[in-house]
Amino acid sequence: MTTPRTDPAPARLAAPDEIPTLPFVAGRLIEMALDEGSSSDDLGDLISKDPALTVRLLQVVNSSLYGLRKEVASIPHAVSIVGRQRLRSIVLGLSLFDAIGERRADDGFDPTVLWRHAVAAAAAARLLAGAAGRVSPEEAYIAGLTHDLGKLLLERSKPAAFRRALADGAEGGADAIRAGEARLCGLDHAQAGDALADRWKLPAGIRAVMRAHHDGAAVAGEPMPIRRLVAVATAADFLAWQCGYGSTDAARPPAADATTRKLLERVDADATIAAVRDEVTRCAEVFRYTDAGPEGFQRAMFRANAALGSLLAEQDAAQRRLSAITDVLLNAQRLVADQAPAEHFLEAIVTRLGYDRAFLVSLADDGRGLAVERVATAEGRADHAEGRTLPLADASGLPAREAAHLVAGRSSAEDSLLAVLGAREAMVSPLPAEGATARRFLVVERSRGFSELEPAIERMVQTTLSHCVALLLENHRLFRRAQDLAVTDALTGVANRRALVDALVAAAAAHAAGGAPFSVAMFDLDHFKRINDELGHLGGDRVLREVAEALKRTVRSVDLVGRFGGEEFCVLLADATLPEALAVAERARAAIAALGRATVSAGVAQHRDAEAVEPLLARADAALYRAKETGRNRIESAA
Repeated sequence: MTTPRTDPAPARLAAPDEIPTLPFVAGRLIEMALDEGSSSDDLGDLISKDPALTVRLLQVVNSSLYGLRKEVASIPHAVSIVGRQRLRSIVLGLSLFDAIGERRADDGFDPTVLWRHAVAAAAAARLLAGAAGRVSPEEAYIAGLTHDLGKLLLERSKPAAFRRALADGAEGGADAIRAGEARLCGLDHAQAGDALADRWKLPAGIRAVMRAHHDGAAVAGEPMPIRRLVAVATAADFLAWQCGYGSTDAARPPAADATTRKLLERVDADATIAAVRDEVTRCAEVFRYTDAGPEGFQRAMFRANAALGSLLAEQDAAQRRLSAITDVLLNAQRLVADQAPAEHFLEAIVTRLGYDRAFLVSLADDGRGLAVERVATAEGRADHAEGRTLPLADASGLPAREAAHLVAGRSSAEDSLLAVLGAREAMVSPLPAEGATARRFLVVERSRGFSELEPAIERMVQTTLSHCVALLLENHRLFRRAQDLAVTDALTGVANRRALVDALVAAAAAHAAGGAPFSVAMFDLDHFKRINDELGHLGGDRVLREVAEALKRTVRSVDLVGRFGGEEFCVLLADATLPEALAVAERARAAIAALGRATVSAGVAQHRDAEAVEPLLARADAALYRAKETGRNRIESAA
């Protein structure tokens, strides 16, 4: 969960003087740490300006941590012993710790727990910076070291409320504690850290980390280097918890989003745990707390905490995945009435389940081609393969009943299929087919592979999705069939009276809004009773179908032919004046007469401004009866 940010954050603290000032040495050190042009001599000169810091630093260098045979008596010598990068990190940690002040481990708050977490996060951030690329390891270390300083500020300015928040949220986890901080202190530690960073005039990247290490979306509009630094610090924060170095006694770490999980996948778990543990041990004396070595029971507990953190992260990831799959399946049937249900279902699969592409393909009858019906891509771009039938050298790579995981280089059949799709790895799922080998398939591709779920679970998911696609397509076909039946005359196949009237109403509304004029022609078979008597009712039905076909052949493509009732037909003549409509009607009359089975009489009327459908049809019908009365097999126009 994310706690809404309240601006300006400093106003929520009791008084401005509760925000400590940053010592001169620490402020300059941060600038130098981020300036690769600074030299070891510059660093030594800076540290020497603070006698107390110089004494403490020399104590650290001469401690058992480094095991030197000869005592180090000068800062330049210390720089050469521990290294410029390491020394900057140690001095910065000492300065920041002193800036907040030492706190006793009482009343539910132990500052050493928080500082272990800070050092662990700093070490993890340095490792992740190397794995992420384009992030300075030194800047990442400082970001990890400082990201949670807002907690120390809350403990200093609002100790009772802060400790109550820790106690109330312990069972719920890190996010529950943040919610408690916001409720009881008036702001959470990220907002307090933002206030601290503002007072100390820290660089924009470090301030962004202190503000947004629990909410990466908060820096969506920042430059890419800042967003990368926040992503690394967020992953380092989670990794420190996973290694057993939480910043509080909360039972659960912060939630790991997709970016965090992706970064964690880039580092070796065992090597990272060892490196983080080593860094915490190195800094134990510097930050004036004891830290036992990773032996015996503590090592077991440490690894158990790491394993538990991994399980919780995997559980959260699986839960989110399951929720996304459920949403896709539940929303699928809402697409039944859609014009392109398969296309939109594939788009949902790509966007909600994190695939790069999703295909709906079918095998050609001869088994030598793969027709690509639909393709959805993560970027929403058109795919060149859509609508094409691609040659397939070997169709044996297509699964018959269950989803299959295809990987390039494993077999010639898999390579053949993947080459056609332009993929190196894909999941292929057959759409269910009754009593025959499936010839239609759902294919999904993910460039980073399919490691989010166990292979068996992933195959089950793909099988479920393929069944859902098959059901969706069949339901869509039945839906369209039902729609057609609702507006189609069952005997003749032309529009029924309901569809015809609806079309006339729409044409009248369009004309009233400034659209083109239109006309209607009413046709009635002459002496139809005699036809029925001579040919029987089945013969009469055949004649009706032949007349309907003749009408459809002779009217224009924009016109609509409908059966109005019995042996009477009506044609909506779009964008046609009365003379134009009479010409079309005459052509139709002649074509029907040429069949030699029957003749028709017709009445034609042009729609008038503001005229309703009923009066229009009445005028055409009156013209039809005049044609009947004046000899049949002829056309009359309405008055």
